[in-house]
Amino acid sequence: MSDTARPKTVGDKLSADEVNNDLPIPMTAGETINGATLPVAIYIYDTDNEVYACDANDTAKLYFIGFAITNSTDGNGITIQTKGIVSGFTGLDAGKKYYVQDDKTIGTSVGTYEVLVGIAISATQLLIFTRELTQKAQTITGIKTFGSIPVLPASDPTTDNQATRKSYVMKIISGTYTGDGTDDRAITHGLGRIPQLVMIQETGDTIHHKIFMIMNTHMSKIADGADIEDVTTATNTYFYLGGLGSNTDGDSYSWTAMG
Repeated sequence: MSDTARPKTVGDKLSADEVNNDLPIPMTAGETINGATLPVAIYIYDTDNEVYACDANDTAKLYFIGFAITNSTDGNGITIQTKGIVSGFTGLDAGKKYYVQDDKTIGTSVGTYEVLVGIAISATQLLIFTRELTQKAQTITGIKTFGSIPVLPASDPTTDNQATRKSYVMKIISGTYTGDGTDDRAITHGLGRIPQLVMIQETGDTIHHKIFMIMNTHMSKIADGADIEDVTTATNTYFYLGGLGSNTDGDSYSWTAMG
């Protein structure tokens, strides 16, 4: 018969189950965790090296390393198990995979993010599975199929060989304005970056339909008489109108900015 106290101290007895299923590890809890009531999937927060419950709806809390198997509160000792068979569950379906849920429990469905914790071997026991989740550079070869669309960082790429988000590849935004006759008029485009091309069409004139194109510092009139005029360079916020009839007072225009 083993001693029930955890963590163990010199002279305590160990049961065969404890030896075969990896000795529990003493850690410090970073929050209230009731692992003795029901084992809790946990991760270690690298800022304070303390134990917290995993949450499948929080990208900072997906790094499952094992289960807390005792009760504790913030700053106090807690015992975790990172390998082998964990006991103390109820109602598990033997043979099914279990995942962290959005409410920090475990279940057979995948939460917002997939965090596999193990396979049930009985109604009360689960064989731990852990996946190494690191920030280290890795090389992936061959064709890989994802079950869901990978989420990339919000930052934009800085080199040609970096993957990027759909919104960075190409944005297309459209709008309208009414001409006011002013020179060098600024129009807000909403791309959040410098547009590579702006197409403008006068919509009020049903006969001539003047069309304009802005690229870099040039506005080109490409219908109703071709012409070119220099304009102010577009910014992350505005593109600028030149003359050529692109801002005739009272006329209606539609535009499309791409970038």
